[in-house]
Amino acid sequence: MAELAKRQVWTGRGIYLALAITIIFIQLLPLDQRPTLFSPPDFLLVLTLVWVARRPDFVPFYMIGTVFFLTDLLFQRPPGLMSALVLIASEVIRSRAQSIRDLPFLGEFGLVAFAVIAVAAVNRATLAIVLTPQPYQLLELLHILATLIAIPFVMFSAQFIFGVRRPAPGQVDSMGQRL
Repeated sequence: MAELAKRQVWTGRGIYLALAITIIFIQLLPLDQRPTLFSPPDFLLVLTLVWVARRPDFVPFYMIGTVFFLTDLLFQRPPGLMSALVLIASEVIRSRAQSIRDLPFLGEFGLVAFAVIAVAAVNRATLAIVLTPQPYQLLELLHILATLIAIPFVMFSAQFIFGVRRPAPGQVDSMGQRL
């Protein structure tokens, strides 16, 4: 039974990492060279926060830090800023994992939405403090809105496609610790 639980955790970690690499690869593809008026949602941020809210053991902090530091370097953002903000948001959600288990859909959605808005606001404020050029505020708001709209779809796919469900109230991991 312990081997099954350990295999499930490593399978979940592998699926998260594969999805993260796929999202990064798709974002790096030069599909259209014209400037757009619409900013696509940040699926990687939503995926990370939803998976941490549902199964914190599937997404350890070092994996989140590595993935987001890689995205900082690849997308030419200030190195470490977004990864630090996402790590802080994910650890706040991880610390509330026991209380999240009892939340309905709207409660979980609200928690993830609040984390997305907080990460975007702190990122924008930090970049403004150090006088880094930023996109227009309307474009940033559209990006946040698109990301908020994407949250239910990511939650649905995590639940029904990838099988990332909240642990049962008495479920334990391979070491006997409560999930």
